[in-house]
Amino acid sequence: MPQVITIKMEGLRQLGENFRALSYDMQKKALKIAGSAGAEIIAAQARINAPKKTGQLRRAIGARRSAKESGPGLEIWMVGVFGDKGYVKIRGQGGTYETAPPSRYWRFLEYGWVSKPEGAPFLRPALDTSRVTAQNKIRDRLAERIAAFAVKLKTS
Repeated sequence: MPQVITIKMEGLRQLGENFRALSYDMQKKALKIAGSAGAEIIAAQARINAPKKTGQLRRAIGARRSAKESGPGLEIWMVGVFGDKGYVKIRGQGGTYETAPPSRYWRFLEYGWVSKPEGAPFLRPALDTSRVTAQNKIRDRLAERIAAFAVKLKTS
């Protein structure tokens, strides 16, 4: 079961008032851009934290938008390990071998397994260390988009 963590930003009254003045489509676009920027900061930190054996796990970490759950005034972004379900061929010094893709084994690293119950988390610490930076990025990107749309509205 994925762990859901909500980042709620409060105390941004002026930004909120300016945001409500935009059309629905402009609000949606601004939130999507701002949410993407914040989620990517957390994903980048998770890539740094992830162990690098083949680099496959780091390449599979990303941020995705949940279009199904996002709605008016609400953006849902997921940061995690995304990948296919089949086995992957890797070429190494000892020849080519098959290994499970990161989408299969990352949970054992994050949450531990029988022989190593403490695990080696990389996603949760990424959120802990980059939460404030992500919030600031979301706020700044949202302010930029609101200002850009305001200029666009004044000139049209």
